[in-house]
Amino acid sequence: RNFILKTPIFIHQVQIFWAAAIQFSKKSKLYKKNLNDSLGISHFTIASTMPGKTSIAVKDSLTKNLKTLYYENQVNIEQFYPRAYIVNQDQEKLALFCDFFRTLQNSKGKCNNQYIEQMYKENYEYALNNFDFTFEKDCVNVDLLPLQPTIDGCNNYWVLKPARLQKGRGLKITNKLEDIINYENELKNYLVVLSKEINKNKTYNGYIAQKYLETPLLTFKQYKFEIRTYVLVTSLDPLQAYYYDNHLILFCSQSYNLSEIENIFSHVTNFAINEQVKLKNDQNELPPNFQYWLYPSFQKYLKENYENQNIWSEIIEPKLLNVIKSTLQAWPKHYHRNNSFELLGYDIILDEQLNPWIVEINYTPSMTAANEEARINKEKIIDDIFKIIIDNNCTSQSDCQWINLFN
Repeated sequence: RNFILKTPIFIHQVQIFWAAAIQFSKKSKLYKKNLNDSLGISHFTIASTMPGKTSIAVKDSLTKNLKTLYYENQVNIEQFYPRAYIVNQDQEKLALFCDFFRTLQNSKGKCNNQYIEQMYKENYEYALNNFDFTFEKDCVNVDLLPLQPTIDGCNNYWVLKPARLQKGRGLKITNKLEDIINYENELKNYLVVLSKEINKNKTYNGYIAQKYLETPLLTFKQYKFEIRTYVLVTSLDPLQAYYYDNHLILFCSQSYNLSEIENIFSHVTNFAINEQVKLKNDQNELPPNFQYWLYPSFQKYLKENYENQNIWSEIIEPKLLNVIKSTLQAWPKHYHRNNSFELLGYDIILDEQLNPWIVEINYTPSMTAANEEARINKEKIIDDIFKIIIDNNCTSQSDCQWINLFN
């Protein structure tokens, strides 16, 4: 896409390369033709992709780099990222085992003790018989992140996520260690089937096991939802990013029920999954476009259900902005490249105490729309991006809805 940039003296043509990351690898012809290896990108060429985005926008790398922030920079990731482990790495697998049983031990006295003790016994026998694991022997020197009482619940559920898949593909929720370990073969078989379905080869890249948020904030007739927040990164060194203040609210298509943990339509909020299900008859009292809200509808709902308090501005948004700023620190500065930008989609779930928790971060988030309202909103997102990267004029006076995070 070409633009005309006017300055007091000159008129320049500006080229925007809206391209996938692979097109801008240093081996590609496009890179060699349009980019300068020593300086990055020529002065009036702008690329819509930034190197190193997978540092935070794929699940295993996000887990690894956030833990680095925690241990080396004392960033309190335990306040916004459910603890997670890269299961195909031995040390991470051991830490998962320790956390799994620590969580069960911590549930005693708070939950149904008979249920907890039975779960502990069954899983401990599996760990001992198959891995010669004992909590007392193997977990003495294992450093674990703190427990997260506002999300842990009483069922010790963990969500298994393929490291490099999006759109909710391949997710599984379980409270059995055997399921967590056997998921590797299950995932490999799933990838074979998926590759045939989408006519694109999907290779095995490992998976994470992440503590499932058992106590989400629910709406209406007990429906789980997530907040999709868009973030535009324009520089890594110095860190410069913008936050879009008209969020999308995505709902599950069936009511939340921990006793039906295998029902993905009750637990997975991804729109690509829930659009497969027609709303059931008992949902006809819900508002129009229930599965897909824009922020004003959500704000109205909050005010109506929290005695007209400004819950979003006073409680949720300040925490959310802190989450975004913290996670962007996990993107190493050495990946900085001039004249580049990256659009990210943050998926956030609120717990019952209104704390925001990261579900995942997506690069190249979908700009398709389920309805006319969403289409207008997404067109506005893209228009406003050009106000930032071309015009450098994103203000309320220019009707731009991006907010500078580091101003």
